Amino acid sequence: MDKRQDAQTIYATALRAVNQTYEELGQAETLLPLLKSRAALPAATFIDGALALDPVDQGQLLWGFNKQIGDPAIRQRIGQILAEAELARAGVPQPESTAAADFARDGILPLHDLVSRAEAADILRYLEGCTNLTRQETVLHHDVRDVVRAPHVFRIATDPRILAVAARHIGAPATMVQMDAWWSLPERDEPHGAQIYHRDRDDFKSCKFFLYLSDVTTGDGPHIFVRGSHRPEGVTEALEAVGARSEKTPLFFKGNGREVAHLIDQVFGPAVMEITGGAGTCFLENTFGFHRGKVPKTGRRCIFQILYAGIPYPDRLQRWEEASLTELPRDCATTPLARHAVRFATA
Repeated sequence: MDKRQDAQTIYATALRAVNQTYEELGQAETLLPLLKSRAALPAATFIDGALALDPVDQGQLLWGFNKQIGDPAIRQRIGQILAEAELARAGVPQPESTAAADFARDGILPLHDLVSRAEAADILRYLEGCTNLTRQETVLHHDVRDVVRAPHVFRIATDPRILAVAARHIGAPATMVQMDAWWSLPERDEPHGAQIYHRDRDDFKSCKFFLYLSDVTTGDGPHIFVRGSHRPEGVTEALEAVGARSEKTPLFFKGNGREVAHLIDQVFGPAVMEITGGAGTCFLENTFGFHRGKVPKTGRRCIFQILYAGIPYPDRLQRWEEASLTELPRDCATTPLARHAVRFATA
């Protein structure tokens, strides 16, 4: 199937999942006004109007829903319906994974011995020779055309351990929708941007793989994750443990969570994980849980990231097209899960 047609099929399925979820809640009528800015003609129902949109508009409408919906139960239900449909369509059976339960509980999974120190050094050496970077305050982002051509990255991206846990988390074979690499620089004292506690809303269900390409000590801007904060019951337990009312739980799922960022260390205490380690340290994370990058003080940090999700939103498809990767490297796995994961990666 053509990549654009494949994406269009996913958009239509996801829109039906949104519609079904709101019908189950008895709130389907609240969706129709959201079409007014996009639909050329009035529609009798939300789903009729949504499916009549241009595919790019469908994808952007879905992205808007994804960013607006904070209620984890609604997000979970939309993701579940979409995953069940995608699982049947893809024809790729769900893999076994003994680590999936730990990931579901904690929201983070260390991946020991998945990337060697030598492989991390190869990637870092390659990136150090790439001069096309974009500065965003104290962060230098590598161009996607360079990132996807780094050594070992597709071998890592299609590692069966990652794909098995990601598939179990999403509920269907995972799609690799983005690759990134960046440097965090020790140039200011106050946190900003992703250095402030937040939740990612990259998709209704998604997870990210992180790999340290440089040695990361507590002064080099380590990643910080709040274990269990992706689950409402995890937030409720943390609040009750510090004597706060459980009724405050919804506040911790409002928007991107930055309104309560100043409370995270106090509320979650021992669940706050500062992840240090040598080059090659890597982990899979449900970034709907609270997380941030610590402000670097003594050294700069280089990190590589892969995003796995269910919906290839239009902007991400465009990034893959801009990457202009004509063929996959030889070390990319060819299992059914791997082929499904990388199907949007080549031009």
